[in-house]
Amino acid sequence: MRSSIILLLVALLILPTTADARRRNASPTDSANSSVSAGCAAWGGESLEINATNDKSVFVVSLWGRGYQMLKMGGRSVSTDGVEGESGSGSGLVCAAGQATTGCQPQNLQVNFQSLDMQPGGLVSGTVSAGGDTANFQGAWPSAPAQCK
Repeated sequence: MRSSIILLLVALLILPTTADARRRNASPTDSANSSVSAGCAAWGGESLEINATNDKSVFVVSLWGRGYQMLKMGGRSVSTDGVEGESGSGSGLVCAAGQATTGCQPQNLQVNFQSLDMQPGGLVSGTVSAGGDTANFQGAWPSAPAQCK
């Protein structure tokens, strides 16, 4: 619950300033409307944060615990489960594009990686989906882990 609240607060701070501008030119295949960054799970463990936007939705993903470990072991697909703690895989929010302050719902998301170079600055790309709604993302693997704890 705490990490969901943290994700929602991050979304509320970031999305109102970026979602409207991104929505104007975004399409489901447009990965320019995305970001990849280092983050912290609620208990202090590392996480990978992914934001992706298409013309109707903004996806906010945090991969931690089991999900983050799957990536480190070479996994290319993670389903978030919303379970906090190291046994969980991560959490997700889906927000209506242009309505970031009112249209966000926690959802389990499917994250598929096309490229996953975990070296600092390495290419990270793929798709985030919920139901039939999909957005591409692309970014660089964080140059340093977030300072968690």
